[in-house]
Amino acid sequence: GQQTPNRFIGILFGDGSYPLNREGHFPENFLLWRVLEGPFTPVQLRDTSSHDTLPMNLDSSVIYHHLLSPFLEEGTIPPHLSLIVSGGHTMLISVKAHGQYQLIGRTIDDAGGEAFDKVGRMLKLPYPGGPEIEKHAREGNPKSFAFPRAHLKGAPFNFSFSGLKTAVLYQLEKLDDPQAHLADLCASFQDAVIDTLVKKTLKAARQTGHTLITLSGGVACNRTLQEALTLAAQNAGIKVQPTPPALTTDNAGMIALAALLASENRPSDSLEIGIDPNLVLATP
Repeated sequence: GQQTPNRFIGILFGDGSYPLNREGHFPENFLLWRVLEGPFTPVQLRDTSSHDTLPMNLDSSVIYHHLLSPFLEEGTIPPHLSLIVSGGHTMLISVKAHGQYQLIGRTIDDAGGEAFDKVGRMLKLPYPGGPEIEKHAREGNPKSFAFPRAHLKGAPFNFSFSGLKTAVLYQLEKLDDPQAHLADLCASFQDAVIDTLVKKTLKAARQTGHTLITLSGGVACNRTLQEALTLAAQNAGIKVQPTPPALTTDNAGMIALAALLASENRPSDSLEIGIDPNLVLATP
């Protein structure tokens, strides 16, 4: 039968954005994403001159990518409150629609995933620390150690995890054999992080009036966080939509969706567009 033409909608340049090569083509290991009638599929691109390309000069911030990831399988962005928790970011963003964002809160020091990694290193666990801490926490008592929850005066939706990290360090110095308490340390630390994330997120959802909360970023894979947030939200009549685990680090898919949504309201750009890594996410 007749072959449906591919519509390329987004480009992933490895782990970042790079210009075309000297011949004006993308290097062979670059990925271009296309959409036919169904889900996104990866395509190896060797010669842009023979394909229908749609490069977009998008905000290349990983924040923006994570913001869209819970909707990769749907392709539309409803109003919601986004909780992004990754190795580099912990943020609460109120989303009215695609392109209409308001930053509600963010970390003032360590990001959530960064705190997991640093505490994991203190506990002599393999990198990344998040999955390792979650694994050991299943066997521990989250009430064994009373680790602090930061409450920031005048900024109720901002996060701070540096004090918690320091508290873990001080606790380790008091223990003769920290490894004998590994499960309880992991459970108590994880509980402090999750308790903070859940309470601030629910409070922000009530204030903004959102009835949908999304969870994205690498820490979104933490099942204990998913379950705690979902239970607390259900009790408040709010739905939670986490990013599917397989898509939490799918930068190509995130950029593809961003390009698709952007293409609906503007023409495509030239392949010679520049790169601006400092584009602003939040809009009035």
